[in-house]
Amino acid sequence: MRYTDMNKLKERVKTLLGIEDYTYDEIIEIHIEDTIQIILNHCNIDELPHALYFAITRFVMTYMRGSEDFKGIAKTSFGDTSVTYNTTPIDKDSVLNNMAAQLNRFRKLDWT
Repeated sequence: MRYTDMNKLKERVKTLLGIEDYTYDEIIEIHIEDTIQIILNHCNIDELPHALYFAITRFVMTYMRGSEDFKGIAKTSFGDTSVTYNTTPIDKDSVLNNMAAQLNRFRKLDWT
């Protein structure tokens, strides 16, 4: 993945989560890299198609909303500032299971 793609994905995640500073940049980058590997493994592919970038953004955003790294923030708002905390931790396997139907379109069979 190119550096510019990583920055675009990171900025999309930050925008969707309502993050305006650089506090979570490194954590978001780690989750993006981890998510890419999870998707590549699930789909049995070596290279990530551009069409799956939406899945990376959604996967990272969903995971971070329930992650200890993000202090369990489930929802943020801009107008009149509202924050809702998530008390149920989310693991990456459950996020993958929820997205499996979308990812299966890109899955290749592994006959080895």
